[in-house]
Amino acid sequence: MGDRGRRAQPILQQTLLGEASAGSDALMFVFTAEGDTVAVNDAAAAATGWSREELLELPADLIASNPDFAADGRRAVGARGTLFGSGGIRTKSGEIVPVTFIASRTKIGGIEFILVICAPAQGPLEWTSRSARRRRRAPVG
Repeated sequence: MGDRGRRAQPILQQTLLGEASAGSDALMFVFTAEGDTVAVNDAAAAATGWSREELLELPADLIASNPDFAADGRRAVGARGTLFGSGGIRTKSGEIVPVTFIASRTKIGGIEFILVICAPAQGPLEWTSRSARRRRRAPVG
């Protein structure tokens, strides 16, 4: 089978990405531009101590450790499309978990959303790509 035969068709790729995010250790959140939480994966629920259903009731501003940074981050993503940074997420017990993240605009069915992928912080970020190094890290919460 050639390379073309090993590539998944676009619909299958979307399904594979969805399945991969469900089982990932990365914390994944999908927010509206206004900050409503519309989707989270199991890792996000486990890391925060809230159930998925509880997280879906919380706006981004209450999940982020700093609501002002969360709002600023949404505006920055809206203006630039992608934001790399570090911040914190609030657990159900009130503890702050430091994270590094990438937030990016996406469209689903013509509606804009913000996809945020987080990992527990392991110290300062070191970007290996030239374009990423040029981007300013912004704390978002």
